[in-house]
Amino acid sequence: MHNGRMSIVKRKHIPLLMLLPVLVYLFVLTIVPLVYVWVLSFSEYDLSRSEEMAFVGLRNFYDCFQDVDFYNSLTVTLIYVASAVGIESVFGLGIALLLSKEFWGFTVFRSLIILPMMCTPVVAGIVWRYILSPEAGIANYFLSVLKIPPLVWLGDPNLAMVSVVFVDIWQWTPFVVMVLIAGILSLPKEPYEAAVIDGASNWQVFYYITLPLLKNVILITILLRVIDAFKIFDQIWVLTKGGPALRTEVLSIFIYRIGLRFFSMGSAAALSIVMLFIVIGLSQVLIYALRPKES
Repeated sequence: MHNGRMSIVKRKHIPLLMLLPVLVYLFVLTIVPLVYVWVLSFSEYDLSRSEEMAFVGLRNFYDCFQDVDFYNSLTVTLIYVASAVGIESVFGLGIALLLSKEFWGFTVFRSLIILPMMCTPVVAGIVWRYILSPEAGIANYFLSVLKIPPLVWLGDPNLAMVSVVFVDIWQWTPFVVMVLIAGILSLPKEPYEAAVIDGASNWQVFYYITLPLLKNVILITILLRVIDAFKIFDQIWVLTKGGPALRTEVLSIFIYRIGLRFFSMGSAAALSIVMLFIVIGLSQVLIYALRPKES
């Protein structure tokens, strides 16, 4: 009897033992760095000096909100996220509706559309930097064929943001498409059959049936893309390094400049905490929209 109870207890511990490596991984690579950043954000620590960290309270956060460049980078980030994610959501939904129907070669199209997503952001940035090169880029070659003067895509303050947003749309619209295709294919067939019998138009079917049923899938997709786009660094760094004239300097590049160029690690940590809370706030807004509303 005693041995039987022991074996039951051991079986109950097996799931915990299976989870232990993951928990250790999360603790070492997530919890410990996060706690260290919190401590660092309340300290003054200069990498260029051999001095130890000195506690300064909320001074780093105060300096953060007094910095004009912080507000510039925050504005640039919000414009970038809103433009990229908004256009990706609209284009992704339209393409998903087209590819969710069976036609000749639809499986080939579904396979080809994910190719941009297979590239790492750095590789995508390097490829598009050459495509948008003012001297030898293929983009200006097509403009010359149309008798349009060449454009400095990544060096013009008025075009740089448009260019980096376009690259993000090119790479991540396939993600939105694939998630929404899965959502569309999982929708129940009965409402559509009833709508056809009632003589509803394609627009009415889309607006009154497809959109409400896809609402949660669309919001979850937007949530994932907002979180990912808000912390963009590598792709924009390869394309513009935050220029020209700070027009594409998103928050992550601004934090990099403060921490690893000016060596003010305390200020960079405080900026990282501020960025974390902004992302959490935006996420909570979308999560609130996902909650079922009481009638």
